[in-house]
Formats: sequence, C-alpha cells, structure tokens
Amino acid sequence: MNEQTEIKQELLTRRLLRIAERLDRIEQSLVKLQLLNKHTQLILNNIMVDKNLINKDVKQLSDHLIDNANK
Repeated sequence: MNEQTEIKQELLTRRLLRIAERLDRIEQSLVKLQLLNKHTQLILNNIMVDKNLINKDVKQLSDHLIDNANK
C-alpha cells in the first residue's frame, strides 16, 4: 500500500472505532432505559393495586355508613 492509502485506511479504522464506541454507549443507554421502564411498570402496578385496595375500603366504609344511617 502506498502512504496515502495507509493514511485513508487508518482514518477509516479510527472512524469505525468511534462509531463502535458510540453504538456501545447507545446500547448501554437502551439497557438502562429498559430497566427503568421495568421499574416504572412495577411502580405503576403497585399504584394500581393500592388504588384498588383504597376503592374497596372506601366502598366498605360507605356501605357501613349507609347501613348505620338507615338504622
């Protein structure tokens, strides 16, 4: 290879390495986002369970108050 070709080859190699590093960082970010999404989903599920329990308690208390008012 002549010197100019070697320089071009070196520049392309460096460019590919930078691209590979960027892709690696993107992949790491995606993994973190997936984990965050999983945790967010778990939190939302817990909130829905709490909401359902609260609604059940409110209904029971309302029924109890209505029963007491009718006595």
